[in-house]
Amino acid sequence: MRLDQMIGHWAGTFRQSGIETAQLDARLIVQYALGLSDVDMLVQFDRILSESEQDNIACLGERRLKREPVAHLVGKREFWGLDFAVNGDVLVPRPDSETLVHAVLDDISDPRADLTLLDIGTGSGCLLLSLLSELPNAHGIAVDKSPAALEMAQQNAKALGLWDRVLFVCGDYATAFLPVIAGKIDYVISNPPYLAEVEFAGLDADVANYDPYLALVSGASGLEAYDSILSSVVLWPAPKPGVYFEIGHQQAGDLQQLAWQYEGYVRALRQDLGGRDRVVVVGF
Repeated sequence: MRLDQMIGHWAGTFRQSGIETAQLDARLIVQYALGLSDVDMLVQFDRILSESEQDNIACLGERRLKREPVAHLVGKREFWGLDFAVNGDVLVPRPDSETLVHAVLDDISDPRADLTLLDIGTGSGCLLLSLLSELPNAHGIAVDKSPAALEMAQQNAKALGLWDRVLFVCGDYATAFLPVIAGKIDYVISNPPYLAEVEFAGLDADVANYDPYLALVSGASGLEAYDSILSSVVLWPAPKPGVYFEIGHQQAGDLQQLAWQYEGYVRALRQDLGGRDRVVVVGF
């Protein structure tokens, strides 16, 4: 079978099983299994694949049919034009999360300023490291309660040449150490777990079976992580930094109410690529 025929075969198989991104998934899997660049894929579209190559592709294809994310199969996902290594210990970065990166950059008047960014629940590090890639003199603090997730963030920081600009801390949301350095924080960013427990059953298998539960579900209300972070930040000395939260698309009103409880307010609300509420900026 030729390379292009192999892509067509698996795209059709994925499509029949209800995978919406069938063509893209098939191409990415074939490309990864063969170790080819984008240019190689174009030049070698008609080459005949060996039996072993076809077997390697089939192994990955069968895993995708079980809804294992392509990012797990190939070990990476592109975000903000950068490649981030991922596995089952971290959320797979989503394009909608780039809304938060845009929101922070839009509020920074001087991208060459000496800034400190705090990322609470860093996961793969995609948010913080994307911002540092645009802010050459900024430094970051990456916090996660999962040692395995923090290890993945460290791996990505090294791969992107940002290792020396990040302090990695294993801790739960806004832990006790944070007020000590609070006066040095210019921006707080976070994509915390924000699903309520009852919402987990409605997730696609790609997410429910492969993303870490604790990175998805906050608790009974879905607001527990936000509450924990805001309850800490409100105790920091003035001037307090803005807090940039990724949210579920129906949570903007809840975040407004929560911010008021901590003498804050929603300073800005940003929509994602689909026009849904995605980022809330809380000011104090």
